[in-house]
Amino acid sequence: MTVGLIVACDPLGVIGIDNKIPWRYPSDLRRFRELTMGGTLIMGRRTFESMGRRHLPGRTTLVLSDELQPDAPTFSSVEAAISQAMILGHPIWIIGGAQVYRYVLEKGLADFVDLTLVPPVALPEGEHEVATFPMSLLSGLRLVSTPSNPDDPLEHRRYERPDV
Repeated sequence: MTVGLIVACDPLGVIGIDNKIPWRYPSDLRRFRELTMGGTLIMGRRTFESMGRRHLPGRTTLVLSDELQPDAPTFSSVEAAISQAMILGHPIWIIGGAQVYRYVLEKGLADFVDLTLVPPVALPEGEHEVATFPMSLLSGLRLVSTPSNPDDPLEHRRYERPDV
């Protein structure tokens, strides 16, 4: 069973501002749905909260948190969540947030990364919490594809571990 990490970010790695995704691209949402349908989604508590604590149809949700979440199976470690997901036997997707992405990449827990590069995000003035994807950690992975569509402003990249 493979573990995939799926992320959309701008060229500087921005994935969220104030716990919200700072863009809306219907083609990206469709692609996310198509890729993850039937799978198990592993996410941090804040990502789950940013989704309104709702479970996406056709997918199993596992939440990472030190505190039990009453509305979702909760795991205190990424490894424990991955072990449970493997028992379920569905494709496994790591979907965020920033701390989870960093941990998974640093520990080499993902077999591949499906990255959607969106146009640059204009950061708002003042104090804001900006979450970023650790782009530098992709350097240990091999870029295997960059399918493109000239009518789509998004760029899709797939990276794999060299040993996969």
